[in-house]
Amino acid sequence: MEQQAKELTQLGGKVQRPWEDWWQKKRDQNDKLLIVTDKSQIDIVRDLLNKAKYGDLIADINVKGLDELTPLHIVSAEGYIEIVMLLVKQ
Repeated sequence: MEQQAKELTQLGGKVQRPWEDWWQKKRDQNDKLLIVTDKSQIDIVRDLLNKAKYGDLIADINVKGLDELTPLHIVSAEGYIEIVMLLVKQ
């Protein structure tokens, strides 16, 4: 029991398990992807989808924003063809 307590991290007065940190990082990546696709920042999109750099923490191309749109919906509607092609290849 004491060993398990040591494995938990203390954050802002809350005890958080290591996997919760992973999910928070994954949500952050997904949020970044939604933001940059709206602004046509292809270099940042490429970076967020770089599996060699982020491993399983790459952004999820199927993530939906508050408006229920995915990054592909956003870039298609805005006519950002290069990003459309990048997302389709993923």
